[in-house]
Amino acid sequence: MQLAGTGVWGQPKDRDQAIRVIKGAVELGVNFFDTADSYGPDVTEDLLREALHPYSDDIVIATKAGLARQGPDL
Repeated sequence: MQLAGTGVWGQPKDRDQAIRVIKGAVELGVNFFDTADSYGPDVTEDLLREALHPYSDDIVIATKAGLARQGPDL
């Protein structure tokens, strides 16, 4: 699911809804989240932190760094 805004850029239209989706995923048994600092940029990792902290021992967050994006849809 895309958590960042349009073009995977900026904040989602409804930040509170994005947080609820993440929390709902955990309630349904999802424990692996794959993200990158380029999604947003820096948006999805902040959303995951806000939604999941404090982290349970079974939550895994994989992230990638180093990819620079210059704008939406790039």
